[in-house]
Amino acid sequence: MSRLRIDNLRLWQSSQAPTETGLLIENGVVEAFFSDSAPHADQIWDAGGAVAVPGLVDAGVVAGAPGLEHIENFETLTLAAMAGGFTDVAVWPTGNPVAHDQTGIRFVSQQHMTGLSVHPIGAITRDAAGSQMAELYDMAKAGARAFADGRHSIASAALLLRALEYARPGGLKIWHHPFDQSLAAGGQMHEGVVSTTMGLAGIPSLAEEVVVQRDIALVRYSGAPLHLCGISTATSVAMVRAAKAEGLPITASCYVLNAVFDHSALRGFNAQFKVLPPLRTASDVAAIQAALADGILDALQSGHQPWDAESKDLEFAYAKPGAAMLDAAVVLSLTQLKPVLGFDRWLHLWTAGPRAMLGLAELPPLQVGQQARLTFLDTEHPFTYTAAHLKSKSRNSPLFGHHMQSRVAATLVGHHLYINE
Repeated sequence: MSRLRIDNLRLWQSSQAPTETGLLIENGVVEAFFSDSAPHADQIWDAGGAVAVPGLVDAGVVAGAPGLEHIENFETLTLAAMAGGFTDVAVWPTGNPVAHDQTGIRFVSQQHMTGLSVHPIGAITRDAAGSQMAELYDMAKAGARAFADGRHSIASAALLLRALEYARPGGLKIWHHPFDQSLAAGGQMHEGVVSTTMGLAGIPSLAEEVVVQRDIALVRYSGAPLHLCGISTATSVAMVRAAKAEGLPITASCYVLNAVFDHSALRGFNAQFKVLPPLRTASDVAAIQAALADGILDALQSGHQPWDAESKDLEFAYAKPGAAMLDAAVVLSLTQLKPVLGFDRWLHLWTAGPRAMLGLAELPPLQVGQQARLTFLDTEHPFTYTAAHLKSKSRNSPLFGHHMQSRVAATLVGHHLYINE
């Protein structure tokens, strides 16, 4: 028997002030709430007034393993996720080999360390190569929660249409990153004034928008649902808005960095801000934030893409795109986006939104007899994010030195409590 007592917490309740309470967890299940006499426990943690919210979900991270453990493994992924406030993560099929069959999906499904729930995303095509469709139903039976070719775009409209039509009868979830590689070839950052002044080849907004337009047309033709990941431009937002108004089964999400920073962050050739989709203009960022606020964008994602020093600490043109974001995505969005969105909407984008993307039921209000899946947010103690806060195996964060208004105090899954020191 294991009893965990959490003192001095505030329990979030939608549209109401948080309730001050204590919480007793026995063998991972809520045993009791208390306010006066504290029950006996084997472990006691003082939450210091942190707000307890339903466990946060990151729908789409690069795990490294299998085959790329030098950039990330499941142990470091778990540490980074729980330090970042996540009780659930979904893993892109980006390992070597790619998770494009039952074996690959089962391997990912088994990686549950210290309580973190790891949800596999299966590749739409074999090896995520965009040419031959994989066995989606077999992977779904093995536990795949959604299907996407990692963060690669499928160039063939016919193949993506076939996947949509194949998946629709079984309710399988198809995700897609809209990015035309032929239009972006050679591009280093967003094509605009900043790229011109830096003398770098740009990635035009059109590289995303032409694929968004195509994908919406495929949904209109097939009637099959599709989720668009990594929306980054105002025109893409406008097209998604129009598609939803038309009643098409389109949902969409964006990465935190694209919702906060614009391409001016790359001045000085800061390769840590070199990501895909690239950071766009200030007007694009404003459109993204407005779409997050009014429900046109359905979820936030960290965009976690770890790289080793040999891949990132290079001249700008040779550095790989991507940032290690699992540790910092929540606190960055709390600092920069919560004031724009409001707390309840911000929370929806990290809970109900990504859970719907993965076909997971929403967590009910916390009650006795329920498994504990909670994130504790300390909104009273600002801090400066440094390398010491990064738990990912890779160190390619663009956020070192950034001031954060809130922090993740702890993450609880069942009887596993991860406390940020």
